[in-house]
Amino acid sequence: MSETHSYIDRDKTMEYAKRRKKVLELTKDDHPLIIIPGAIETIRNGDNHYPFRQQSHFHYLTGFNEPNAIMLLAPQSSSDEYILFSQPYDEKHEIWCGIRAGQMGAVEKFGADSAYPVQEFWKKLPDFLSQYETIAIPLGFDLTFEKQLLSTIHSLNHSKTKHKTTKIIDIATYIDEMRVKKSPAEIAKIKEAVALSVEAHWVCMKHAKPNMYEYELEAMLMQTFYRNGCRQCAYLPIIGSGKNSCVLHYIHNNQQMLAGELVLIDAGAEIENYAADITRTFPLEKSFNAPQRELYELVLIAQEAAITMLKPGLEWSQIQQTVVRKLTEGLCDLKILKGGVEENIEAGHYRQFYMHGAGHWLGLDVHDVGRYTQSGQSRLLEPGMVFTVEPGLYIRPDNNVDQQWWNIGIRIEDDILVTENGYENLSMGLVKDIHDIEAIRRQS
Repeated sequence: MSETHSYIDRDKTMEYAKRRKKVLELTKDDHPLIIIPGAIETIRNGDNHYPFRQQSHFHYLTGFNEPNAIMLLAPQSSSDEYILFSQPYDEKHEIWCGIRAGQMGAVEKFGADSAYPVQEFWKKLPDFLSQYETIAIPLGFDLTFEKQLLSTIHSLNHSKTKHKTTKIIDIATYIDEMRVKKSPAEIAKIKEAVALSVEAHWVCMKHAKPNMYEYELEAMLMQTFYRNGCRQCAYLPIIGSGKNSCVLHYIHNNQQMLAGELVLIDAGAEIENYAADITRTFPLEKSFNAPQRELYELVLIAQEAAITMLKPGLEWSQIQQTVVRKLTEGLCDLKILKGGVEENIEAGHYRQFYMHGAGHWLGLDVHDVGRYTQSGQSRLLEPGMVFTVEPGLYIRPDNNVDQQWWNIGIRIEDDILVTENGYENLSMGLVKDIHDIEAIRRQS
C-alpha cells in the first residue's frame, strides 16, 4: 500500500490514544459503546464537493482526516477497543482523487485496534449493540446518522436478542470539557495559526488604500495564507469598511473602501484544524480622524483592562463585566450615552453599541466548545485555556446619536493563553496602539 501524507506521527498517535483513554475513564460508570461519525463529503454542485473539513470531536480523538469514517470505542472488548470504519484503499480512486489510508493504514498508522470498510458499518453494528445497554453519541451533529442509529436500536430491541440497548447519552458533553484545556501540542498549532494570521493582517494594514475594494484586502489576506501553505480559513473573513464595519458578521466583502473610512478586518488561519481569530481596525487614510480616534482609544482601553487582569482563578464573567464598565464609562464621557454609568449598565443601554460578549473559547472550532459556567457559577480560568478578548463599538445612524459618530465600527481582538502565573497574548505581534497603526499606514 502506498504511503499518504495524511498519516500522523507516533507522538500524535499517542496523544490521540490518551484522549480516547480519558473519554473511557469519564464514562466508566455507564460503560457505553461510544460511536462518533466523522464528517461526510458534501456535494457543492454537479459532481463537485465542498472542501472537506473533519468533524472536530472525531478529529480530536482520532487525527483521521478522511471523509465518511466512523469511530467506535468498545470498553467491554478485551482486544479491539478502538475500531475505525473508513473508506477502503482503492487504486482506481487514487488515480482520480488521491490516496486513502484503507484499513491497513487505519491500524498501522492511526492506531486502530481493528478497522473495517465503512460500507460494513450498519451490518456489523448490531453485533456491537447487542453487548451494551448504553451507547454514547454526539447528539445533534448528524441527524441523518442519528435517525438510522435509533432505527437500528429499535429493531434490535424488538428482536429475539436478550440484550437491550436502553440508554443513550451525549458523549459531546464529556469531549467538550476535555477540549477546554489545550495540550502543549494543541497550543503549538494554535500559535502557528495565530502567527500566520498576524502576518496576513499586517500585510493588509500596510497595503490598504482608499478606493480599493474590500475583496482586494481579502485577496491579500488569502495570498498570505496560501503562500505559507495554509489553504483553510478558520471562518469566512470579515472585511468591513465604513458602515459595513458596524455589521458584526459581514462577509460580502464587495464594497469600495472610501477615503476617511475605517476598515475592520476579522480573520484567522486554520492550521491542522486549529483556529486563530484576530480583529484589527484601522483608517484608510494615514491617520484616524478625531471621532474615530476617541472611539478607538475607548475600545483599546477596555480591551487592555480586561487582558491585564487575566490569570488562573479569575472568573470568566469578570472579563465581560470589565469591558462593559470601561465602554460604558467612555460612552457616557463622550455623551453618546445619556445619564450615569451605573444606570446605563443596569438598564443595558450600552447594548445599542456593544451587543456581543467579550470573548470565546478558541481551538478546533473558532467558537470552541466548553461551558462558561460550572454548577451555576462563572467558570474560573485555568492554565491551558485559550480564548479571545474582543470588545467593540458599533455606532449605526440614530437620531439620538450625534452624526459625527455614525458608521464607525471598531473591534480589537486578540488570542490569549492562560499560563501558570498569568497569560500570554499570542497575537501581540500585531500592532494595535494608534501610534503604531498610523506609522504603518504612513507606509502605504
